[in-house]
Amino acid sequence: MIRLEVGVPREGEPFADFSLCLPAGRGRFTRYRFLYMQYPADPSLDFSGGTNSPANCSFYRICEAHIGRLEGGRFLPDYRILQSGEIGFALRERGAGDFVGGFHGDEIATELSLLADGRELALDAPSSGEYREVRFLEKSTVFRCNTPDLPLLEHRQLYTASGSELSVSQSLGFLAEPLLTEVAYMPMLTVERIDPALPDLRLTDTLTFYEREGGECVAVFDTAPFGVMPEEGLPPSPRGIPATAVLATGRESGLSVAAGLRLPEGSPLAGQVRASVWIRYGNDLDSKVYFDIAGGMNPRAGDHLEAEVYYKILLVE
Repeated sequence: MIRLEVGVPREGEPFADFSLCLPAGRGRFTRYRFLYMQYPADPSLDFSGGTNSPANCSFYRICEAHIGRLEGGRFLPDYRILQSGEIGFALRERGAGDFVGGFHGDEIATELSLLADGRELALDAPSSGEYREVRFLEKSTVFRCNTPDLPLLEHRQLYTASGSELSVSQSLGFLAEPLLTEVAYMPMLTVERIDPALPDLRLTDTLTFYEREGGECVAVFDTAPFGVMPEEGLPPSPRGIPATAVLATGRESGLSVAAGLRLPEGSPLAGQVRASVWIRYGNDLDSKVYFDIAGGMNPRAGDHLEAEVYYKILLVE
């Protein structure tokens, strides 16, 4: 069963955060936190500025995931397993000062719907319960960087939580002629190497990349040498891996974290997706995996792209 918790809206906001707890094995659950973000447009920013600014947004995004226990309907976290990142979609055009979409703002929701076992639940009132399947539909408009009068694309996301898997069926419909797309990520995997609260606890130590889910292994990267701070002589992080799937594992923790893209037959993204890894320190201590789909996009106004993102976090013996 999946545990769903809807909170209380923050003052001045129309919708509340909510969370999903999915079974992870060994009596544990993975809790994904859906954060409602709302920030006005910032007239002081222009197209070439505003790095990491969330201006001009009102929508939901996943912000962190933890592994823990459920006791009496309450989630008790053991540790964080995913840092804040984009399960959804974000892109940067040439010359832009920031990405658009997700954490980076310039995305306004136009339709929201939360369904638990087929029954729609309110997003502006607290509730909780256990269900076999939870779906969350979010339609939004993504705007050019710090240009709130220029809609760039329509973004449709259907999250489905079933069993231990969280999937996101995504559709991108381009409304304007984009500038050259330098990078476009769908998704990111911000899997912890080490627990920031307990630096002696190593959660994952190996990243295995596959051409596709269930397909041929194309690269293996050992993250065990990377500790809580950068040291000299560490191996370089891999870039440009021809992969649409990754599996992060921990030899001691028993963690298995799978993520990636499922592409429809005939997709222009097939064979074009490239994965890279950014080893992070400080409060993160994660191995941030990017799947860049920009090489297969080359979109024009009126074009549509579809893909499904999946995440599956398990504790195995």
